[in-house]
Amino acid sequence: MLNEISGKLDTLEYYTEVLYVARSYRKEDFIGEPLIFGGTERYILLGIKEIKDICRLVGHYNGLMENDIANILDYLDDKKILKANLKLRFEKYLPIIKVDYLKYMDKEELYEIINEFIDCFSDFKICIESYYKKDKSLKTGAAV
Repeated sequence: MLNEISGKLDTLEYYTEVLYVARSYRKEDFIGEPLIFGGTERYILLGIKEIKDICRLVGHYNGLMENDIANILDYLDDKKILKANLKLRFEKYLPIIKVDYLKYMDKEELYEIINEFIDCFSDFKICIESYYKKDKSLKTGAAV
């Protein structure tokens, strides 16, 4: 299971890198190029899906037989696996995947929030990797 989590974290990192590239475009170019705008929308949705999958895997790894992301985020937050406020930042964006809100979002608005997704994706990856590094050392008695 840890290998699967690690693979999904690598995929999330790739999606984050793609968003960095999209963010490097000037606002006018971003808005005027459907391929850039559409690609950004797609990679945000893929990133959110990876996070949901990772949350489920982390929950199962910890014996939590839960599939509801809100409950898993509560668990991860309660166990201090997530950084402060990260759960709240995710809860703000998780509904996007249910209704595909991004396709209705103004292009300028999406351009303005790309950094929020980049930060959320990066912070999530760091939190999960840090937790498993600590968890592994606890089980083996190794120093972190």
